[in-house]
Amino acid sequence: MVKGIATATEVSTVGVIYTAIAGLFIYRQFDWRRLYPMLIETASLSGAILSIIGTATAMAWALTQSGFSRQLVTMMEQTPGGQIGFLGVTILMFAVLGSVLEGIPAIVLFGSLLFLAARALGSTMCTMRW
Repeated sequence: MVKGIATATEVSTVGVIYTAIAGLFIYRQFDWRRLYPMLIETASLSGAILSIIGTATAMAWALTQSGFSRQLVTMMEQTPGGQIGFLGVTILMFAVLGSVLEGIPAIVLFGSLLFLAARALGSTMCTMRW
């Protein structure tokens, strides 16, 4: 994973297969009755996470379509301090938003909106040197 050979999902799949093989052949203890409840719990947790991300994506789309993104860009352009001020306001927004939402839905919700504001401030935002 560190050298880019495999992704985190592929590495975790190899880990699960390795654990199942070790349980079956090395330790000779593998309770098949526990497998079904584990799969049910995994599916319900995955469904909950996907519904949260889907709702955040829909909300981000709705905010973009409503014109909120243009208002946000206008407000961020008037922020004192230019790019550094924008960065400070962004950090504060994500700190407040992160106390209410999980990290990934917060990024999905406001990432696309703040991207437009960052682009309006100049494309050198990503290559800023300290």
